[in-house]
Amino acid sequence: MIFLEYYPSQGSARTIPLNVVPFRMGRSSAVHLVIPSTQVSKKHAEIFQLGSEYHIRDLGSTNGTYLNGERIREARLVHDSVIHIADEEFRYVSKSAEPELESHSTRPLTGKITSVARGTQFLEELITQRIVRILFQPIIHLSTKETVGFEALGRGNHEQLSVKPYELFQLADRCGKVIGLSELFRVAAIEECPHLPGGPLLFLNIHPSEIHQPKFLDHMAQIQASMPTNRQMVLEIHEDVACDFPTMKELPHGLRELDIMVAYDDFGAGQARFLELAELPPDFVKLDMKLIRDIDRATPRHNLIRALTRVSQELGIRVIAEGVETPEEAQACLELGCQYGQGFFYGLPKMAFAHAPKERTNVVNVAELRTRLRETKV
Repeated sequence: MIFLEYYPSQGSARTIPLNVVPFRMGRSSAVHLVIPSTQVSKKHAEIFQLGSEYHIRDLGSTNGTYLNGERIREARLVHDSVIHIADEEFRYVSKSAEPELESHSTRPLTGKITSVARGTQFLEELITQRIVRILFQPIIHLSTKETVGFEALGRGNHEQLSVKPYELFQLADRCGKVIGLSELFRVAAIEECPHLPGGPLLFLNIHPSEIHQPKFLDHMAQIQASMPTNRQMVLEIHEDVACDFPTMKELPHGLRELDIMVAYDDFGAGQARFLELAELPPDFVKLDMKLIRDIDRATPRHNLIRALTRVSQELGIRVIAEGVETPEEAQACLELGCQYGQGFFYGLPKMAFAHAPKERTNVVNVAELRTRLRETKV
């Protein structure tokens, strides 16, 4: 079976069968594969057959055709070849197995050509071989200085890929592996959390696309079953998802049936509104670090944070200030009504075993914290 795996610069990867030859690609509607990019010529390149071999040739394009990083006029294709039509990437596959992936004038091309196909192979290795590490950042009670929990922060550990989760998720989005990567980070965090000292809350992140998956709650039930009994899971939901009323009407109920708490993440700097807090109240609100940065000097933001904390307290929602970096910011957050704080001032993200008990001033156990949270609910 001969086909192309297509990794478009916009959208998800898909499979293109080569059912006819020559197979022409370009921007024109007269070709077999229309690529809607102004960097692609109208008739850019074609794949054709010579005997039992397949070749690719450039059709005089402006931005060129590349095979494994080299610009070509004509070249033979072999299995696993990486093709670039301008900046659009393909992988040539010649085998019987089905792929895993689902399926004017020309502007000059600018920027470096990189291989999503190769990145996809490395990402598959990262997921299947679990080549990741988890860092944990403490969350502190601002008044008592107790460590009430940790946020788990996933990092890549593959030598060919970025360690940054944002870049890994960008790649995963293009090759259809977002769910696998996000689930891996959570599972790895739960496996590592027994090495943490006290502070029972464990904050875990989800990718926004996950909540629309039919088996999302089944997955959460599975990982909740593997949680240590002295830990309380809190799922962080981005504020953009919190504004999705149809979804959020059902999701928190399902999570609470699993004894999983909910936190709205990065709240207050985007489109989040007081309506979401009133209609769909979470257990925690994490104020976006853009609100907290230099808050001791940024008095125009004080009224907004006071309003958020006042409404949250009335609804029994705990407020966490993210990105606290100085004692002045910490004091200002406390005075403005935030109960908890997270940031470099309280501790850098570190491996679980590096959070030695001697570094914690006080810790609170899970039963005591649950009692406190219940007592604060209206």
